[in-house]
Amino acid sequence: MIDKMKNFDFKKSVFVPGLLLFTMLLLLNAISNNYFFRLDLTDNDMYSLSASSKSVFKTSR
Repeated sequence: MIDKMKNFDFKKSVFVPGLLLFTMLLLLNAISNNYFFRLDLTDNDMYSLSASSKSVFKTSR
């Protein structure tokens, strides 16, 4: 009987954090689908648009 209770506590202690982690990841995925953005973390902004490129894009719309 005591072994069953120890086993049940172990299952609950693994299940609850696992369910919480799954819920948090699901929520993060739903939020990231609605709010997509990219960051250019290079030192010299290698993958960012220049000001002139941004102005050309704005005028071409």
